[in-house]
Amino acid sequence: MSDDPRVGARPPWRVSRELRPEGTVVDLGGGVLLGGPEVAVMAGPCAVEGRTQMLEIAEAVRAAGATVLRGGAFKPRTSPYSFQGLGVRGLELLAEARAATGMPVVTEAVDTESVPPVAEYADMIQVGARNMQNFGLLRRVGRTGKPVLLKRGMGATIDELLLAAEYFLAEGSEAVALCERGVRGFDPAALHVFDLNAIPLLRSLTHLPLIADPSHGTGVRAHVAPMARAAVAAGADGIIVEVHTNPSEARSDGAQSIDPGQLRELVSECGAVARAVGRSLAPPRPAPAAVAGRERRSAMSGRQSVGRRGEELAAAYLVERGWRILARNYRAGPKEIDIVAERGGVVAFGEVKTRATATGGTPLEPIRAPKRWAVEAAARRWIHEHGQRGAAYRFDAVAVQLGGGGHDISHIPDAWRP
Repeated sequence: MSDDPRVGARPPWRVSRELRPEGTVVDLGGGVLLGGPEVAVMAGPCAVEGRTQMLEIAEAVRAAGATVLRGGAFKPRTSPYSFQGLGVRGLELLAEARAATGMPVVTEAVDTESVPPVAEYADMIQVGARNMQNFGLLRRVGRTGKPVLLKRGMGATIDELLLAAEYFLAEGSEAVALCERGVRGFDPAALHVFDLNAIPLLRSLTHLPLIADPSHGTGVRAHVAPMARAAVAAGADGIIVEVHTNPSEARSDGAQSIDPGQLRELVSECGAVARAVGRSLAPPRPAPAAVAGRERRSAMSGRQSVGRRGEELAAAYLVERGWRILARNYRAGPKEIDIVAERGGVVAFGEVKTRATATGGTPLEPIRAPKRWAVEAAARRWIHEHGQRGAAYRFDAVAVQLGGGGHDISHIPDAWRP
């Protein structure tokens, strides 16, 4: 057997098109697909800077025709003194923007510690160019099972990019898209060399969807649209661009960020190119409507009513045993704390699990790491806002079994520790 690492010189890798000639389609939810006949537009700010900025840009890119919202909460920067992002607060704002626009979110995990919160908030996890060969991070992201956007390193070969993607598939995660974002060249006149040749080359080698990043690939605002058009013509399944309502004031990558009006023109032009090569742009996301909300509420009403009944019974159960209810359904970020209760100087953050014989529901089970992290983050926010001096805090679980005209409750104090 040959030790030659080149594609075709050894048994096929999992990323090889030979194993899946029809190609892979990555589903981001809400009808957004990467790798199908439609070309996706992914747009948003380089960095999440604040609530007003994020919500304004999210609505602007949706109205301009984008189908996926990008934005950096954790920012790996060359200088330690540059803006590093808002972290978890940035993730919360991205989740709020997704709720307001209906667009799935892609954002970067910069190290293994940031993977759980990013996996909890995002629809797709980005691994940036600087981390393309951070193999511990690749394995950790692969184990989340979330869709992944892998960017090519600035000095990486095509085979190195494919082998990096192989790490995700080796961990059982097949929802992976590759991103060409430019490589370093020798000419100082251009920040990067946007390697359009990589798109048809990768198309022949791998079944994974291909995304092009003309913002980082050129580093120049005026060059983003021409290279986006070229990328669509070359066969990209999507483009990802940086957009800011006021690029000159962006806290990172302002020189390569376009404004919403320029994005609207770019979308129109890329649509024309897509049609010329036998494809089309993915249709823009509709503005969230009351009817959509009613449909969702109708579909979930049975489960929600069971959940509310369980929470009411759990709260009554605790009150009967001397607990004082401090809050119900306290939300911070994407996760609610079902019950916050206090007794004898102990504050318990309670997770209520309700199971109904007629409707199914969820049994009490170990709370997995991403969800546990979200509950703990919400608890920290509650403590910051309402914390009591000298109180002891813990995380409880309450199981409520409904059925047969009665119910059974199990209270598990200190169910898990942060």
